Amino acid sequence: MSDAVYNIVYIASAAVLLAGMAAVEIYRWRRGVPGRIIDLEIDKIAFGLGGARAAVELESGETIDATVPGCVQCLGRLRPGDRVRVNETRDGYVVGLPYGLARGKKKMQTCTRGTGDGGRQ
Repeated sequence: MSDAVYNIVYIASAAVLLAGMAAVEIYRWRRGVPGRIIDLEIDKIAFGLGGARAAVELESGETIDATVPGCVQCLGRLRPGDRVRVNETRDGYVVGLPYGLARGKKKMQTCTRGTGDGGRQ
């Protein structure tokens, strides 16, 4: 394959991937419901790596139970009072990180394996 064809295929592939990622994020943004974490229960057996359960108060005033994936718990360093987006799936509600990084001035840290505290020191 010549260099020109290789470059065209490379750029087209990158454009398709970026467009797909943008479409997914726009879809999630439009379907997500803003809420605030009221209570967070981390699974102590798996040290939080398997996720957590949270009680989330939606903007409508309704309180729901939602699952917090382990990666979201660790990356977001979530705790009660944090504003999040909740998506409804066929398995129930799932908490996601807030959009626009509107989390204040918290430092992003890596997860501390085995502590179950979501990377807090």
